[in-house]
Amino acid sequence: MVQMKSKSEKILSFIQQEKVEFFFILLLAVVNAAYLFLFKYTPSLDGAQHLYNSNVIGQILEGNEFIRNFFTINEVPVGYWTAHAILSGFNLVFPAWIADKLFLLIYLIATPLLFRYMIRAFNQDSLYTSILILPVVYNGYYFMGYYAFIMAWPAVFLLIGYFFRHINNMRPKHWLVLSLLFLLVYFSHMIVFAFAIAVVIGWLIFDLISGWLKTSKPFLKPHLIKIGKTLIALLPALILAAVYVSHVFKLNEGTRLDNVVSKSFTELWQTFTNLSVLVGFTHEKEGPWNVFLFWGLVVLLFIAFVYAIRNRVRRNASKEKTGQNKTLFWGLISLVILVFYFVFPNTFGTGNVSNRILVFFLFSFVAFLAIQTYPGWLRILLIALVTVYSIGMYNVRKHPFRKQNKIIADFMQTQHFMKPNSTYITLRCHEVWNNLHYGCYAGSEKPLVCLNSPQNLGHFPVVWNYDEAPKSYLGIYPPHEIETMWFPGSEHGKIRPIDYVVIYGHYNFLNNEKYSNIKQKTLKFYELVGKTKENHGAVYKFSLEDYIQEQTELINSHDEWPDKIRAKALQRGISLEDMYYLDIMYMHLQTQNQ
Repeated sequence: MVQMKSKSEKILSFIQQEKVEFFFILLLAVVNAAYLFLFKYTPSLDGAQHLYNSNVIGQILEGNEFIRNFFTINEVPVGYWTAHAILSGFNLVFPAWIADKLFLLIYLIATPLLFRYMIRAFNQDSLYTSILILPVVYNGYYFMGYYAFIMAWPAVFLLIGYFFRHINNMRPKHWLVLSLLFLLVYFSHMIVFAFAIAVVIGWLIFDLISGWLKTSKPFLKPHLIKIGKTLIALLPALILAAVYVSHVFKLNEGTRLDNVVSKSFTELWQTFTNLSVLVGFTHEKEGPWNVFLFWGLVVLLFIAFVYAIRNRVRRNASKEKTGQNKTLFWGLISLVILVFYFVFPNTFGTGNVSNRILVFFLFSFVAFLAIQTYPGWLRILLIALVTVYSIGMYNVRKHPFRKQNKIIADFMQTQHFMKPNSTYITLRCHEVWNNLHYGCYAGSEKPLVCLNSPQNLGHFPVVWNYDEAPKSYLGIYPPHEIETMWFPGSEHGKIRPIDYVVIYGHYNFLNNEKYSNIKQKTLKFYELVGKTKENHGAVYKFSLEDYIQEQTELINSHDEWPDKIRAKALQRGISLEDMYYLDIMYMHLQTQNQ
């Protein structure tokens, strides 16, 4: 009996070692990333456009002049660079699908490990509780491909963990590192940066008030020193944030920001209790598992309160007060965010605000739960809760993952029908919400200009080159004269026909009456050069290069014709070359209509 007890004590001592706990969390994080190893592509709403822009950045860095005619690096230090820099680095070396996997693997591994780093800054006895972050890692924004937003969270956990470890003894090297971490979070995501500031400044104020309430001795000076050092470390990132915000306000001049729309309390409550923000594909199938997780967290919250009260009664020594303060602080942070979730408008300048706030709440609330000290049996239950939830979600999500992988793999074949250093637009005729930007996949591995790439406005790292880009026409049609939009080019640029039209949903393009008008306009100037095996994608190439050359020679062979075109060019205020192009396109249309 004594021997068995000795073995049990050894096992308990072994699993309570910090290194053992670290490798256990690492193992669970790797298992949690199983989707990356089981499927070639990771389907998401915005993932394709992030891959595309990472390829554009790589082409610019390699000096591709054709790409530089259409894109340029934003001169403003915008707050989305971290994800773009990581993905671009991988895309320079690996195919797009591998670059995407490596990027997401960093997120899926770094987030739980740095969350653990943060939690242990508050409570060294919080062993194995960091696994509570694993279900939240796969939040809805991961599946929507908001790469900048999700990659900001590992940086935030690193910043907050480092801050709490060193705030009471901040030396110059700590000061410098903290400043760099503030910059890292700013360059990751502006809104998450604001959250990080709120946590850091909130703690400094909370700690100041707590110190004032607990002592009658002079206490103000050390708190003011901590606040001063933190603000100085924050200053460089804060200056960049001010420049960025000013830039965004200039971009939005004339845009209405008063379109405030709120959800009903009933709708907000259902979203909250169903944890709908964790849904990746379908509410119907994933919803029951999220409800299971919600009530598991509610029970854990109740148990955490019981143990917090018991620990408070048993151990009221002064050395424990700081830990209790940190627990209370995270509870207050979670409560404030939850109140914001229910009272803040869902649309306020931008949309879907409520779900974003709910993600902030989940990360904060899980941190509050993970800080607590639990007995061994409860930690085993935590592991069981997370394991059952993760397995259940995997079984539900693997089917849409597999289906979308087949679609993406098929559509990626479209790139083989286009020559490098060409332009294309995508006509989306397969209207599924999370397929909205799949057209960007076609340009994720080749030097191609996707003229309806959506993330190249002034507040993103890569922006359109409004000074040098040529005007892009679909045959004779500029963007405003057809049922889809694309980057029109510089006002002073010459007309250049779009080289390719990539169809996503080729069967619908050919057979659905909804697309008949744009199909007719496209087929007047473009011919089919290839379609994918499963017919999800097809590529149409501009077919009138030889015709333009022949007609140009014909026009120039006449004495009066060039003069008439020159007069029309002067009258319309466009270049002679553009007037030649438009006249020849009109001639082509007249020929087809006869």
